[in-house]
Amino acid sequence: MNGALFLLTVNFLIAQLFCAFFLVISRRSRIPSAGRWFAVAFAVASLSAVFEVMIRYGDFDRLASFGAFSSLLVALLMIRVGIGHLYSVPANIWS
Repeated sequence: MNGALFLLTVNFLIAQLFCAFFLVISRRSRIPSAGRWFAVAFAVASLSAVFEVMIRYGDFDRLASFGAFSSLLVALLMIRVGIGHLYSVPANIWS
């Protein structure tokens, strides 16, 4: 295992740990929907590491790089929705 693959694996595992922690926190929180949004956001963000491995070892570079960037963008949007639930500010993504 080379250094880049090792770091991508560590990145994936840390994102999954954050996902698990936010799920546990959402069980005890007064606003559980915010914790669930954060957990799903980290689960989606962890897919970026998977797509980056696919860039290296796959034959479809453009599709994998699109997946890596779009998974981070979707995760940021989900974090925005989670923060909106936390502070009672609705997220209007379309405007």
